[in-house]
Amino acid sequence: MRGSDPLTLTLELARADKAGRPFEFKFEPQSYLLRGDGGGFQDATLPWGDSLLADLAAVRLPGRDPAVVQRLGELLRDFLAPTQWRVMEAEIREAVRDARPVVVTIRSAAAELYVLPWELLTIAATGQHIGELPGVLVRYVWPEIEAAPRPASLHPGRLLLAWSGHVPASEHQAAVAEACRAGIHPFDLQNDVLPHASCGRLSEKLRAAAHEGRPITILHLLCHGTCAGTTFALALDGDEPSDGVVAVDAGRLRQIIAPHAETLRLVVLAACDGGNTGAAGNQMGSVAQALHRAGIAAVVASRFPLSTSGANRLVRALYGELLGRASSLSHAFLAARTHVAEDARQLDWASLQLYARDDDDHDHGHGHGQPPDADEIVQFRALFTGARTQIALLGRYKALHDVLQDLEAPFNAIVRDHKRLLASPEAWDELRDPLEHLQMFVDEALALLATERLKDEFAASRRRLGDAAALLVAAMAGEPKKLDGAVLHIRRVLQLDTSSANNRLLTTARELRLGEVVVALRAVLGKHGRRTTGASLDELGRLVGALDGLHTTLEALVREHDHWQAIDNDLRHLVDGGQAGFEETLLSWPLVRATLEVILAGIDAAWAPAVAAATKDVDHALAVDDPRKRVACLRSLFRRTGQRFVDVDKQLLETCEELRRVGDTLDSVLKVIDEQ
Repeated sequence: MRGSDPLTLTLELARADKAGRPFEFKFEPQSYLLRGDGGGFQDATLPWGDSLLADLAAVRLPGRDPAVVQRLGELLRDFLAPTQWRVMEAEIREAVRDARPVVVTIRSAAAELYVLPWELLTIAATGQHIGELPGVLVRYVWPEIEAAPRPASLHPGRLLLAWSGHVPASEHQAAVAEACRAGIHPFDLQNDVLPHASCGRLSEKLRAAAHEGRPITILHLLCHGTCAGTTFALALDGDEPSDGVVAVDAGRLRQIIAPHAETLRLVVLAACDGGNTGAAGNQMGSVAQALHRAGIAAVVASRFPLSTSGANRLVRALYGELLGRASSLSHAFLAARTHVAEDARQLDWASLQLYARDDDDHDHGHGHGQPPDADEIVQFRALFTGARTQIALLGRYKALHDVLQDLEAPFNAIVRDHKRLLASPEAWDELRDPLEHLQMFVDEALALLATERLKDEFAASRRRLGDAAALLVAAMAGEPKKLDGAVLHIRRVLQLDTSSANNRLLTTARELRLGEVVVALRAVLGKHGRRTTGASLDELGRLVGALDGLHTTLEALVREHDHWQAIDNDLRHLVDGGQAGFEETLLSWPLVRATLEVILAGIDAAWAPAVAAATKDVDHALAVDDPRKRVACLRSLFRRTGQRFVDVDKQLLETCEELRRVGDTLDSVLKVIDEQ
């Protein structure tokens, strides 16, 4: 169930022959030992051979045969079939069904097993890869590594974005900046971005940050991957202009980064083959593995070539959760994997790897050493800042929805008299008011569409309304035929975006983590309440109650909205079917009625009796042979449920506006408390 402790499973494997020598691999079928829960071992044989190598080579290529992906997953499952994996996969299925998080740790003293994409391991009953299951984290750990000691105290951490080569640096910089703005992390474009990164410049940047007392805690390294002998390396700039691009292998990068393992807690290698170990069993391993073994708490990398789309999706989702919403690294990594998987052209979701020690604190967020008495405040500020960003976005969606609705009245007036406007100059004077109102609302919509997020999400509509505004000006200045183009553009925007703004508002409302904000806010109130008193604390207490009430209201309205949306869709379809759709009505009506009964259960509201009566009328009409009565009763119910749908929609918009006001007040009160 959600919020419960994760199910933790470990696949700890050692080679049966020369188990203590991880790199002495022979390219032939090998027996391995899987450690069981009780400490015993179970034997399994992996058929290393040319066909397996061919599949491993094929799966990393663009345009791969999907059968190769499934075949590798089945091979891994067949390999584990003689072991307790069958019990483990049953536990995984049960946990996924209960929405309980799962952590599957791969730990092996046989270096060659890190070549295998364990994310593709399949579940026998469904054929699904474990890496595609919701809430299932696959984590890699090298055995017996020592955790780097943590300093007693540490200032809030910094993220360094270092990039080299022809890479989407601006996209990654924008994504990191947005996530940092939404969370508690500072991000200075002058000091926290290292363009044209080289070994020397990266090393100097890390040293200087540590010397200033503001060490780098997250390193995002964006570059290309390249070959280095039998292993893979990162392609960085040389330290001298004449050096060109240089291959920085795992050992060299380890030299630069390992000295900072106490404070550098996360390294993200946004590069091709950053997690590729190269030839099976080689002593160097992958770049990611080398940093992990050197003591870096967590490393994210790609074992295959990483697409530009995948890299961009990774940075947006990973830091949006980790920094913007103060989520754990596990949660952020899974969110990134899910977002990356939405690109059906790529296999990046299966390529992403997380190396992380199971005894480290990487799962507890990245506040990085805040004093214990500030934990509640840090958690709340992160959650509150993220929630306020979402609330502000709710407000912009609401404002866009409202202005487009306001625009409809003058637009319809102009459309009604469109022909007269083209034929008679006097009509322009008579319709001056709706024309000016139309122009005003178009300008207001354009101002909203120039704001953050909306300018990208509604880019096409922004262009249409921009053209419409220019055409309206020209039409009102004496070129009446220009009105045709303005009407065409505005009609298209109204058709698409009034409902789209409302849908985006609903989606954002569903994702709003107000419950967590309220819990964190109560902790802040308790912490400060033991130390200070005064009017600001009283106001903070009042706001806790207000926010909690709005959270309850918002959740209830979103649930009810979803029910009415489903009913509206079904009834609209049945009404449109008319008398000819009787058989479909008979088939669909029990489902519609069941949903209505759920909504009406225990409801004591003015609108409910009329809807209940209209529902019974449909029941009676379907029991008699009177097609006209059936259609009339369905239409009556459709009107009444549609009115309630509209009312819920309005209440949602009003609740979002109230959330914005409470958020503004809460921000002001917290500033007062900070100054006390």
